[in-house]
Amino acid sequence: MDIKSKISKLPETSGVYFFKDKKGKVIYVGKANSLKSRVSSYFSNSTQQSLKINKMIKEIVSVEYIPTSSDIEALILESKMIKSNSPYYNTQLKDDKSYPYIKITLERDFPQILFYRKINRKIKESKALYFGPFVDTNATRVVIKLLRQVFKIRGCRKKLPDWFVFSALCEYD
Repeated sequence: MDIKSKISKLPETSGVYFFKDKKGKVIYVGKANSLKSRVSSYFSNSTQQSLKINKMIKEIVSVEYIPTSSDIEALILESKMIKSNSPYYNTQLKDDKSYPYIKITLERDFPQILFYRKINRKIKESKALYFGPFVDTNATRVVIKLLRQVFKIRGCRKKLPDWFVFSALCEYD
């Protein structure tokens, strides 16, 4: 089955798609809210694509996909597939970083709002709230800064001195 036929049969659901070259190697992994719309967008307007994308399109021999039940599931699966396949055309996540989370600590007298990269089982069992994953690292940092300012919650990890207990809110950063 040629690529255009395969694309026409893609579902309109969320999922992860990957492009393979003539050697069967995964050269790009992406996520989509609608697999059909996203994948077909690569092949519909090739004159308006970047040079990198046009070069990639010429190398694509096959398109495969894994449907997911949600956009979040697609986001996490995309990250895992990029890390396990190291596709040539994926550069954003090649540095082994994961998507950011916002962590709100609850185990101390005063909460903290922190930027966090990975959540493992040990962390999940801790007394903290996690929000994410988020796609945009810079936007996540801006949100954290805003939350700290609005709620006057400190961002440092230093232990507060005992005499400071009289104030639940403080301006630290």
